[in-house]
Amino acid sequence: MSEKIGGVIVTAPLWNGETEEHLNLVVTLLSGASYSFADDTSGEWIHGSAQVQTAARMVNEARLGFHAIQCLHRDKPQLVTLDQFMDAILKDARE
Repeated sequence: MSEKIGGVIVTAPLWNGETEEHLNLVVTLLSGASYSFADDTSGEWIHGSAQVQTAARMVNEARLGFHAIQCLHRDKPQLVTLDQFMDAILKDARE
């Protein structure tokens, strides 16, 4: 049985043929950003922002739709909100 991300099998059409590794890397980046944002001193926040930006760029390069983005975000609990992730995706797309 294939892996699922956010409850959706990784071979589903909504992933646009992206590899499981690519999709898991996006989730890992969001989790890393969440860890950085949990730093009360704000010293790690710049690293968290960079991780969110990288994840956003990967989503845009893969041309993933909103449902796929939601699935990536909900795969693991995140401190990065879906709104923050969507804002980063839109900002990257508009540059």
